[in-house]
Amino acid sequence: MPLILLTRPQAQSEAFAAEIAHDGWRSLIWPVIEITPLLSAPPDLAGVDALIFTSARAVEALARFGAPPPLPAWCVGPATAAAARRAGLGPVIAAEGDGEALVAALAMADGRLLHIRGRDASVDILGALRRAGRDAREVVAYAAEPGREPEARVGAAIAAGEAAGVALFSPRSAALLAGPP
Repeated sequence: MPLILLTRPQAQSEAFAAEIAHDGWRSLIWPVIEITPLLSAPPDLAGVDALIFTSARAVEALARFGAPPPLPAWCVGPATAAAARRAGLGPVIAAEGDGEALVAALAMADGRLLHIRGRDASVDILGALRRAGRDAREVVAYAAEPGREPEARVGAAIAAGEAAGVALFSPRSAALLAGPP
């Protein structure tokens, strides 16, 4: 059975490992990113007409305070949209998987918008909305911090060339795995 290195946060890597095990893959987990919640209370949703999410982690950060109101959720892509549906948001609108596509899709959104996001962003959604004259604000709900050093067995498998591949789900994960330039 081929071996693949999984680099997502622990819980997401474990879920992905279970999925790919059905296809005959063995996995080693080395979370190169760890998610740190930053909200100590739910954000104020008074007057908000729709929510914007650029990651499933942002949906999870909101949902940890209980069921959110059933507001429309504009999501960057299908995985984030699935998380929004599981959280009870709706209707859920998914863009094509990147920030630029989401900004373009938001031209159809009505009312006051709240972007719930991670600390690091590749696209300035709020800036783009404000430049377009939209009523929008944002809440930073979590941070994606560099993960811990790999366990000895992970380092040994990498050194021995045992891994047939590495699953990377973000440019930031790839950069952290590669190390300093």
